[in-house]
Amino acid sequence: MARKTSKTTNARSVSPEDKTLGAKIRTYRNLAKISQAQLGARLVPPVSFQQVQKYEKGVNRVSYVKLMQICKTLGCTVADMTNDLKGDGQTSAQSAQVIDMIGDQTTFRLVKAFSTLPRDMQFKFVGLVESVAHDFAA
Repeated sequence: MARKTSKTTNARSVSPEDKTLGAKIRTYRNLAKISQAQLGARLVPPVSFQQVQKYEKGVNRVSYVKLMQICKTLGCTVADMTNDLKGDGQTSAQSAQVIDMIGDQTTFRLVKAFSTLPRDMQFKFVGLVESVAHDFAA
């Protein structure tokens, strides 16, 4: 007799929300300037950097208790991590774009340096970068 396969999804499988939450964990960890290994070591019980990496990629789910520990370690709140999740794995388009960009180390460094510039210089710098990007795209 042929084995019947189920087409239903596993209730415990990761969701788009897990991936979005993972990206936010990575962003806040980068802001706190700590490594995946350092974050894992500060949790109770400690977890490996590989486990933190899986959380950040959305491969493994983060329990609520673990999320509270992560937030305490990173100096943010659970609301900071979850406030723009719509419940369907989506964030606002702008928030999702920011999460993706800030997760990149080069972009993070650029934004951090940019934020220290005086406001008038920020406007000039944005104009310059937009001009270069426009010329590059053409």
